[in-house]
Amino acid sequence: MFIYTQVLDDFVAGIIPAMVQRGYHSRPAKTAAWGEGHIDQPLLVHIQNGVFGLLQVLALLEKEGIRLVDEAGLRRAIAMYVTHDLHKMAEYAVPQDAGRSQFDQALEDYQAEIQALGLDKFADTVPAMHRAAAVSLCSPKTGDLSACPPGTALLVDLVHLADCMASMTHCQQTSVLANRLQKLLPPGRAHRYAFYYHRLDDLKGLFTNLLHRAVSQVLEENYGLYPLLYFADSTLYLGPVDRQLPVRGALLPLVEQEIFHLLLQQPPPDLSEAFDTLNIKVQSYAFLFLDAAGISTLLRQYAASNAQPGFWRKTLEKHIKDYPILQELSQQIKGDDLLKKLSQEELQRQLGMPQGWDEDITRNQAVFSTARYLAAAKRLWERLQPGADGLAELTRLLGLPAGELELVRRCIPGKYSKDKTYDDCIALAWRWLAGFSAAGRSGFSMPVDMLLNHLERIFLPAWQSMLTTQRRQELVEHELALRSGLATYLAEHLFFSWDNQQREQTGATLLSRHAEYCRPRSSAQKKFCSLCNGSIPAAMKDSSIKAGIFEGEVQTYSNRVKPTGEKGVQALVWCPVCYLEYMLRQFAGVAYAAGADRGKSDRLYLFLLPDYSFTRLGLMHFSRLLQDLGGRTRLRLRSTADKPGLPQLWLESRQGENSPVSAAWLNRLRRSWQEEAAAISEKWRQDGRRPLGDQFSLASFEQTNFFLAVYERSASQSAKDVAIPTRSEIWAKATYAALLAHLLLGVRVLVTEKPYLPVSDPGALRTALLLDGLHPVLRLLWSEQQSGRWGELHLAQLPRVLDVLAALWEVVNVLDSKDKNIARRFHTQMASPLGGATFYKEAVRQQVFVSPAFVLACRTLLDYYGGAEMDLAREIAELSMEIFLPRRGKQEGRAHRYETVFRTAVESLKKSAGFSPAEMKTLLAGTLQKRLQRLDGSDTGYLVCRGEDMAEKLSRLADLMVDELFIKRCGGSMARLNSLSNALADGIYFITDTQIAERSEKFWAARHQRGKQPAETE
Repeated sequence: MFIYTQVLDDFVAGIIPAMVQRGYHSRPAKTAAWGEGHIDQPLLVHIQNGVFGLLQVLALLEKEGIRLVDEAGLRRAIAMYVTHDLHKMAEYAVPQDAGRSQFDQALEDYQAEIQALGLDKFADTVPAMHRAAAVSLCSPKTGDLSACPPGTALLVDLVHLADCMASMTHCQQTSVLANRLQKLLPPGRAHRYAFYYHRLDDLKGLFTNLLHRAVSQVLEENYGLYPLLYFADSTLYLGPVDRQLPVRGALLPLVEQEIFHLLLQQPPPDLSEAFDTLNIKVQSYAFLFLDAAGISTLLRQYAASNAQPGFWRKTLEKHIKDYPILQELSQQIKGDDLLKKLSQEELQRQLGMPQGWDEDITRNQAVFSTARYLAAAKRLWERLQPGADGLAELTRLLGLPAGELELVRRCIPGKYSKDKTYDDCIALAWRWLAGFSAAGRSGFSMPVDMLLNHLERIFLPAWQSMLTTQRRQELVEHELALRSGLATYLAEHLFFSWDNQQREQTGATLLSRHAEYCRPRSSAQKKFCSLCNGSIPAAMKDSSIKAGIFEGEVQTYSNRVKPTGEKGVQALVWCPVCYLEYMLRQFAGVAYAAGADRGKSDRLYLFLLPDYSFTRLGLMHFSRLLQDLGGRTRLRLRSTADKPGLPQLWLESRQGENSPVSAAWLNRLRRSWQEEAAAISEKWRQDGRRPLGDQFSLASFEQTNFFLAVYERSASQSAKDVAIPTRSEIWAKATYAALLAHLLLGVRVLVTEKPYLPVSDPGALRTALLLDGLHPVLRLLWSEQQSGRWGELHLAQLPRVLDVLAALWEVVNVLDSKDKNIARRFHTQMASPLGGATFYKEAVRQQVFVSPAFVLACRTLLDYYGGAEMDLAREIAELSMEIFLPRRGKQEGRAHRYETVFRTAVESLKKSAGFSPAEMKTLLAGTLQKRLQRLDGSDTGYLVCRGEDMAEKLSRLADLMVDELFIKRCGGSMARLNSLSNALADGIYFITDTQIAERSEKFWAARHQRGKQPAETE
């Protein structure tokens, strides 16, 4: 039992929510924006990792009889650690120009944060203790302990230990951690503990997590090494320094055995793909996970299919030409049609079958299901006992006399008793059913479920005796060479900190493989996996990739020469480890749902990586978050009357470009994901199968070092165009989901179309989000200054990217019925910095409801991308509104009038081509004056200024059009003016349409107060 349960519960239930409320989840403890060598880590995650790690170390030492601090002291240390990075928060930053240290924080600042986080209720501390703990050991300054109560120095050392664990980015960074621990331990036991690690240099997915778990359990249970920190590629252990650890050759077999043990502990998997209906055989991998009862269930599912009317007649029409009876009658009867007809009749007479029996629905189904069960049972028996006579064993178990077996063999040719055919089992099924009855019903009249229950009772004892755990493993090894593949893989990719010989062994393996690679090739390389380039053992009987398990196109991931004449993934090969990885994905719920057409569906993989590490306590907290969200959910991108979409919620929560992500919005996001997860579960329950469509799914498989998730949009074969995803759509949605997952879960996220992690060193992933091979339209999310690092998004960029994505999805919500039109919206924004204004004008033109969220979306895009063009459009629009205003109460066409005035000015510029700037301005001002005077006094509007005031403003407007627009922006080019004028017109339309009502009301209200209502003809 964990001894600090109450401390942990109070921290998780009280302090973590308070930190979220204060925005710790979006404040950087460390960030890649600081330069090379830094990796993104939110302040909330940094504090959680340190607290969880510290609690684990103290609990482990407690078991060893070493108590460093009591509960009250532990609470104080945690409280001090929570505020140790206060100087990194902008509102508390110490001015550096005053010559002060960044740690020279006012005690009032610490007191304010202590109260804001509720730390005063969690622990009894004073601000001076917090300031002393904040001073970094790398700083030349030291903390002032004179104002602190006795015992604070020990608590500061605990803070440094927690900070060191939270800051470790790799398992090999143990020297500082060891020094921190030794400083805390009693003198006589300071050097009795050491840190160890195991590391993998190849990262796949679920199998990698399975391997990490297997190694951890072997080292903990057999050698007393305690797993402390889980990195994506490694695990760090704490254990006795004098522990005699095994040599590599002795350890790897234990790891292999533990892998198989963990596989057998997996919950019953989804059985939909575990039986090969074409070849009537249980898939090899099913024996890893299913016992005799599970295998029997597979046979039952295969047998329960619906029969086609007349299936026996149709079978005979295809096969009768090779039956012995036809050969016998061919000597007496001439004419093919007559010969076939009489041969079928004679065959059925010998088997005791009446003519046309398969047109009776009940009898037809009974024989069909029984035959399919017997066919599957026969193949399984012969597979489990090579050389056995499967049909004879079936006859014996069914209690039929030997004469029945002889009759079937005499009538049915061996050609149709193997591979994909089972005519012999159809005949045997008829003979058995003809003499079988139970519960007062004949075999022919029984419902299929009752019939299969009887067959299971007959055969299950045989399966139980043959399908022992050892026999199942032997079968898997015989067909998949899984142990051989695992042994090779572990020898090449698994490293231990105490193993000095492994690098030489791995180097020899790589040299051998390199020599094989260098041999000239003119056909497919069958010795190497098409997915990971790993070696394929010669003992692996069938290494062809199974399309139903892989669910992808290998051409995307391989440059191998394909065999001539072969198409699809079956033309390429995989190793046992890759086969196992995809089997686990089938069982973990990250494969496509049943009924999905893989050609019309698409998905991307999301790898959720620790930031920087997980701990056991952290994984417990993480698992609660995942359980709270549901393992399978979707993004609510579109708003309805009662449920606002995520883009709308985000836009409405923003209070400025640099404002932190609000806790209120996170709570609404969490509720949205929970509601969508519940809706998927309910649909699944009602339909009896997983629904298709958009889904963000986390693998339902115990994962410790990183997490695999997928974002998919699946569609059926009959799906219409609207349901079939495009690549740009799936990338836009997966990126949005990745950003939200980072904010909710505190993980670094890598999004890729590759099935495996495309890096061997996760430490090279420096940013909170990495899009590997991102779609070109998503480059819009990066500013020009960051264009050299496409795909990398660090912490400070995330709010901006969320702003843009939310704005574009809100535009799609209002203007488009298809999600795939997101690409069109991306392209529009990339082509014009005033894309937001273009979207707004399109909405008005289509006469759709322009919601406040949509206006926010357009304004957000203009704020980020409008730049100088939007500033110019705003100046022109606002100056125009100072000259002219629409009539009070006049709604229609108000903004359009200003756009036409601008276009009049543009036409004036075109007519004055070749004029001097002064001449262009004079002509333009005169043209605009005439245009506005024609509008004055009409139903349209009213001139706000006249005389010299109007002349001065028209002169300023002419200066803007000529100097700023034509000369500065267009470089005096009429072609550039034509290109830019439409976008500027949209910008002017947006400004005027969103401001004109307020301006007009203020103007007319002011005139009313002065008692100067203008005459209608004025």
